[in-house]
Amino acid sequence: MFEDPRRKKKNSLFFVSFFLIVFIVYPVTSDSISGTLTPVTISNTSVRHWEPAIFGDYIVWSDDRTGDRNIYLYNIATGSEYQITDGPVGELQPVISGHYLSWVDDRFSSFGNEYDVVLYDLDTGITIRIGNETGDQTNPDIDGDLVVWQDARNGDFTDNIYLYSISGDTVLQVSDSDGSQIMPHVSDNVIVWENGSYWPPMVSVYDYAGNQTIFQPVNFGMDEEQIEPAIDNNHIVWVDTHEGTYLVYMMDLATGDISDITPNLDENYFPDIDGSRIIWKKYENVFLNDTAISESETQVSNTDGSTTKENLRISGDRIVWRDSGSPDMIYLYTIGTEEVCPDADFTIAPSQAGAVPFEVSFNDASVVSPTNPIAHWNWSFGDGNYSSLQNPVWTYDKPGNYDVQLIVDNPLCRNATEIDPAYRITAGAAPIAGISAIPLSGMVPLDVTFTDTSEAATAWNWSFGDGTYAETNPVSHTYSNGGVYTVRLIDENEYGNSTATTTIHALTGANQDFITGIEGFIIVNRFGGQFLVYNGTTLPGYSMPSVSVLTTPELTEYGWQNITFRSNDNSGFRNFGNETIMGNLSGVVFYSDVIHPAGFSPATGADSSIFYMLELPLYPAGGTMNTQVWEGVLDPDLTTFRYIGHSSGFSHVLGVAYTIRNTLTSFTPGGPARLYVSVNSSWVASHEGREHTYLVRIGDDNIGQVLPTQFLYRDPDTNLDYFVADSPRGLSKFGLSQLAGSGNPLQLITLSVTSHVGPPEPYIPVSESDAGMPAGSVSPSITYTPVPTPSPTATQETKVTADPGVSAKVYTNAQGVVSQETRLTSSDGRATITIGEGITARNAAGEPLERITMQVLSTADLPPVPSDPVFVFDGIAYEIGPDGATFSPPVSLSLSPVQPRWGRDYWIKTFDRKSGTWQDLPTTFDGSTGTVMAPASHFSIHALFTSASTPPPTIPETTVPPTVMPQQVKAQPPTTAVSIFMSMMEWIAGFVTQNLVIITAVAALAVAGFFMMRGGKPKWE
Repeated sequence: MFEDPRRKKKNSLFFVSFFLIVFIVYPVTSDSISGTLTPVTISNTSVRHWEPAIFGDYIVWSDDRTGDRNIYLYNIATGSEYQITDGPVGELQPVISGHYLSWVDDRFSSFGNEYDVVLYDLDTGITIRIGNETGDQTNPDIDGDLVVWQDARNGDFTDNIYLYSISGDTVLQVSDSDGSQIMPHVSDNVIVWENGSYWPPMVSVYDYAGNQTIFQPVNFGMDEEQIEPAIDNNHIVWVDTHEGTYLVYMMDLATGDISDITPNLDENYFPDIDGSRIIWKKYENVFLNDTAISESETQVSNTDGSTTKENLRISGDRIVWRDSGSPDMIYLYTIGTEEVCPDADFTIAPSQAGAVPFEVSFNDASVVSPTNPIAHWNWSFGDGNYSSLQNPVWTYDKPGNYDVQLIVDNPLCRNATEIDPAYRITAGAAPIAGISAIPLSGMVPLDVTFTDTSEAATAWNWSFGDGTYAETNPVSHTYSNGGVYTVRLIDENEYGNSTATTTIHALTGANQDFITGIEGFIIVNRFGGQFLVYNGTTLPGYSMPSVSVLTTPELTEYGWQNITFRSNDNSGFRNFGNETIMGNLSGVVFYSDVIHPAGFSPATGADSSIFYMLELPLYPAGGTMNTQVWEGVLDPDLTTFRYIGHSSGFSHVLGVAYTIRNTLTSFTPGGPARLYVSVNSSWVASHEGREHTYLVRIGDDNIGQVLPTQFLYRDPDTNLDYFVADSPRGLSKFGLSQLAGSGNPLQLITLSVTSHVGPPEPYIPVSESDAGMPAGSVSPSITYTPVPTPSPTATQETKVTADPGVSAKVYTNAQGVVSQETRLTSSDGRATITIGEGITARNAAGEPLERITMQVLSTADLPPVPSDPVFVFDGIAYEIGPDGATFSPPVSLSLSPVQPRWGRDYWIKTFDRKSGTWQDLPTTFDGSTGTVMAPASHFSIHALFTSASTPPPTIPETTVPPTVMPQQVKAQPPTTAVSIFMSMMEWIAGFVTQNLVIITAVAALAVAGFFMMRGGKPKWE
């Protein structure tokens, strides 16, 4: 059978067209660089690591495992780790080149001189002090024969660049004596640094061997900042702002050629260079670009950006950096084929316990990739002895308990076993009791499994704290009543016994499930959105106050008071008869059933209740949510609440009435929520009162906020105070808390201007012509369902309206370099300033910055807001000070709009007092969290602007819900076949109008495809 050549031609044309479309839509890109990532330091939450540097096979850093910061060196080639310093003082900022190390040392500290630069010879072990003048010497760098550093010996907050020649044993001042010269780097005989003699700072270059004249290699002439330079041979890289954002550039000093390394308009910082490879930080991740490979930009760190990356360094194929996670770690990335790293593990024979002398065989059981075998084994037997054999045998001569650790490595990877009872040897000694309890807390009835972590015990006695006991291991126990129980274990063997305790929290309160898989309507995904088909026969009692709003009846069997659907297109929802309603969805609001925790004490409020509303852009079909509420707070949560409170300017958490934990599954993307809570009025009054009562949030993303919380009313019958709080980041874990200030005049009194607008207005029912929007709703697009409330005689009270602002201390050294991250959240909880470690922070006089402040501004307090056809003021603004403070690199400013609107444009502007104008900052909007972010290099007034297509939001007043549910009016279906048909046609017409572009495109493609297959051409060609 032969194929028709005309059909073959048509088919070929079709497939060629298809592939052309595919390649237009999905352009071909170059392969990214690959490599292997591994931690270098051994995981230990009690040890902190800082400032890695690398040269060839050597990695150096400082850590505090001995209690003081010392310098450590890891030899990649041999797998050996060495402690270089052992003094009871601080050694930090190590750098390495060849067989020389240099670092900052405070062993010679005296008045006016805390830090000095020292030089260490790896071959001889000799240390010499090279920065031996008054004033601090910091930020050293080394290459070959030269050491350079930042030196403050000239005083008056002036830093200069100094150089030490190792071969000549001479010191030379490289920069002049004016201004601030910081962050030097050296390669061969060329030194670069950030020159802050004037603003904005510029990159300066000095050639020690040749032209010994300081010069600026490049000036784009646009008042740009040039910061954070690095150099390798004749190539320098730096961060530049002349295009309006922080980009990395490279210059060839020999030719003058300039390359834009990061032409993506993102925020890029802290570059380093070696050969053709350049690394930098973007969005708290490490990126790499090899200029010898086209389009090779690669993200080499694999975190979500929630931790800080610091001290990025590159040498050949290797990159190192510090990650500020918990625990913080030093990481190594090796460019090349990506390999799976070994996972250290071992077995013990004949057992983990025996009489001395006790001979033990340790057998390597590490998980290893065939293509990436282990090169070195380093054993620590816990008694001060070591071995490098793969499977050593060791004899313990002295009685005791010994923790054994195995470290395995190769040129790409390093991994270690944890210090754990599973690897503990007990030689002729009593066991060390330890309790593993899973879980440690939960709602009653609570089933807990207990296990003794000791492998040396032969008998056990458990006391569960509720009057019951057991003598087996492991053992399970059920707590039927709420309470805090101390569990005690006594384990023993022939040499003696030991005791361990743990605490179990059996919680009473509420444990309620919420389900979105509801019979009566279906959600169809199409055209990039959702379509609702609602069956009013299955779910009668619905209401449609307008064509854009559909509210279900009570859904208490699913956990909801009701669910409100929104359709903002022109068609809205239409009833097509037979109780069938359909329409495109633009959002959904869930109203939870009122939660009444059981077993609360009278002090907290036996009648306390919780209710919330959750707004989502999409309906989470198949989603589930669980809410647990318990009285008081667990210790880990209390620690976190304290940290969040301190970060927001509070000094103490005086009490937590109860904790709310929401666990959401398949609720993506998330959306803002509003929570209504109540608590005993006496509990509120016994602490700091209503002005200091807040909901504190712990997010699933490890970001916490003190939420804007407003007092609503008091119910005299139940003696309950009612509060409301908005949570822009949605539902997670909350604590109803009392927070106290520090007494600072600028200390926070309350967190939100939203809370200061006065008492809530009474609920005013509206007619259908008002689109079903009760007064005071948080958004014009939401219809609020009433919340059950106490007696209508409840009194209304108001919070203080003034906002004195908040403040926080900034920890800097004499050069203004921040040594500890500072985070300050505004009093309304919607603005956060983050000043990261390593940033240079100075006040308007050029002195190290000591404190920052932030105050919420009302519209009346703002300078004239520009009239712009594109952007309008979005309702929140802040005075951030001190005015004129500068930062290099910029600090992070994040704002949470009053009502985040996905798909909208946001912009953060800062007010320039000199010119009297508003200036744009590079702004990004995270739709998943509703957060707007921008870098701020100066402090002044900052405000949020949004697209001018809709009016800016006003700060809403909270509506006090009525005590009676308003009667719901059900839309009547058509009564005749003709009316059903006409209604259907009207809906179809509306649908076609809303989707005209898509329908036209589909029709055009269909016609083109038809003619192509027929061998003809459309008539329009």
